[in-house]
Amino acid sequence: SSPPASAAALEEAKAAVERAEEAERKLAEGARQLAEFWGVRTRLEEELRAEGEARRRSSEEAASALAQAEALSEKLLGALNAEAAASEAAAEVQAQASDAAARHSTALEAARAEAASAAAAGAPP
Repeated sequence: SSPPASAAALEEAKAAVERAEEAERKLAEGARQLAEFWGVRTRLEEELRAEGEARRRSSEEAASALAQAEALSEKLLGALNAEAAASEAAAEVQAQASDAAARHSTALEAARAEAASAAAAGAPP
C-alpha cells in the first residue's frame, strides 16, 4: 500500500484508540458513580432500618410503661378501696363502742338510782 494510505490508516487507528480510551474513562467514571450510588443507597437503607428498629423499641418501651402505669393505677385504686373499707369499719366499731358506752352509762345510772332508792327505803344495799 502507498504511504499516504498507511498514514491515513495510522491516523484512523490513533483516533480509534483515543475513542476507546475515552470510552474506557467514561465507563470507569460510570462504574465509580454507580458504586457511589450503591454505597449511598445501602447506607440510607441501613439508616432507615435502624430508625425503624429504634421506633419499634421506643413503641415497645412506651407500651410497657403504659402497662406499668395501668397496673400501678389498679393497685392504687385497690389500696384506696381498702382504705375506704377500713375507714368504714372503724366508723362502725366506733359507733358500736359509743353505743355500748351509752348503754353502760345508762345501766350505771339505773344501778345508782336503785341503790339510792334502796338506801332511802332503809334496805341494805
